[in-house]
Amino acid sequence: MSLQNTQSRNVAAIVHEISALAERIRDSYGDVQIIGIDGFMTAGKTTLAKCLSKLLDADIVSTDDHGKPKRNDNGYVERLDLTRIKNSVEKSIRAGRRVILEGVCLRLVIADSAISTDSTVHVYVKKISKNSDIWYDGEEIEDFQRGDLTPPPLSLSILRYHVKVRPHELANFEYRWRE
Repeated sequence: MSLQNTQSRNVAAIVHEISALAERIRDSYGDVQIIGIDGFMTAGKTTLAKCLSKLLDADIVSTDDHGKPKRNDNGYVERLDLTRIKNSVEKSIRAGRRVILEGVCLRLVIADSAISTDSTVHVYVKKISKNSDIWYDGEEIEDFQRGDLTPPPLSLSILRYHVKVRPHELANFEYRWRE
């Protein structure tokens, strides 16, 4: 399912779309324990997570809040304290709470931290160009694959993740933000 907000829509319409997404998650996945929200940096993952957390009465665990004190690694996932992320997710689940886990390279974070995926649904957030229906970060992926883009190390790890894992194609749901 793909939901999209547009520039011409007001806040009430966006809230309605996010409410529809929450309802679809409930209807399709019932008591799912983990809702993973993935996407590029600045795509709107945190905003969507905050809205869904209220509608689904869920805790939020953001990968950005779990960085290691020393960040010398060039890759995004290597900068994270995966044990702390897993512990935060499991603490909420043990308390009987649903968890919204949001962040970049999320499928890799889940796999590398050994978070159980038995009850997980994935939402992919896309940032859409304001002047067209083109996926803003999709162009970067294509440029990277052609060899026309030499990104800085952090972006390189995120692009490699998208090329290898293809989270935008594997998601159960897609949400589109207009920039």
